[in-house]
Amino acid sequence: MIAAATLGAIKAERLELAADTTTAEAFAQIVGTCLRHFRLNENLLRRAPDAEALHQTRVALRRLRSALSLFKRVVVDARFPHVASELKWLAASLGPARDIDVLRDRLGEGSNAALTAARDDAYAAALAALDSQRTRDLMIDLVEWTALGAWRLQPLDPAMVQAPAALFASAAIGGLNRRIKRRGQDLDQLDDEPRHQIRITAKKLRYATGFFESLYPLKRSRRRLKAFKKRLEALQDHLGHLNDLATAPALIERFGLEPETSTSSIERRRCCPMRPKRMRI
Repeated sequence: MIAAATLGAIKAERLELAADTTTAEAFAQIVGTCLRHFRLNENLLRRAPDAEALHQTRVALRRLRSALSLFKRVVVDARFPHVASELKWLAASLGPARDIDVLRDRLGEGSNAALTAARDDAYAAALAALDSQRTRDLMIDLVEWTALGAWRLQPLDPAMVQAPAALFASAAIGGLNRRIKRRGQDLDQLDDEPRHQIRITAKKLRYATGFFESLYPLKRSRRRLKAFKKRLEALQDHLGHLNDLATAPALIERFGLEPETSTSSIERRRCCPMRPKRMRI
């Protein structure tokens, strides 16, 4: 069931994959749910410049891009680079509006007229991208490629495409988890960019656990997955807050805000320390 989020925005639905689902079928179903998530929030965004609808639209695109990254070795073919590149372009087109929304939320009463005007312009640009022929072509290409792409009809490795999704899921989740552990050994010592890369990987891992959650129906598995997701969400919260602090100065300078006042406003809204403890996941 689709769940309503704040201000009427719509969160991603829970995906139900059957135990005998193949890797190819799992990818197709994941793409379908992501597209539905995108379209529902895109329609809401057209009605009003709602921050949460924009956020969920971007989340849908991030989930799509994460799915392509996750399944790349299975679905890569001649059309894969084009689809991936166009999804990246569309996601980037919505980024400036989201950045301003986050800054306005952090600053509260510290927002100014220039920031409000910039938000209006950014939303206009985002809607123009969503309404463009380029986006319409992308959606058609993505649906066609998912159902009838060479990766599916003439796969380089038929066994991998037809392998059980549960086996693929275990390998994918395990690989991402190991990558985060390896790169995050000294998380509190990392500079902004390496820490941001860990944040991106953590998002991919979180989306992956959501994609494949239904493949682990046993009570013990559900309990372990719930605990794992809780730790992962805590890590993401820490990394997200730190990323806000890293990116805020440039936005503050861009819109002519008072650095000291703006920074203190952001700091007062922090619910995590500047240097989070090392997380175990």
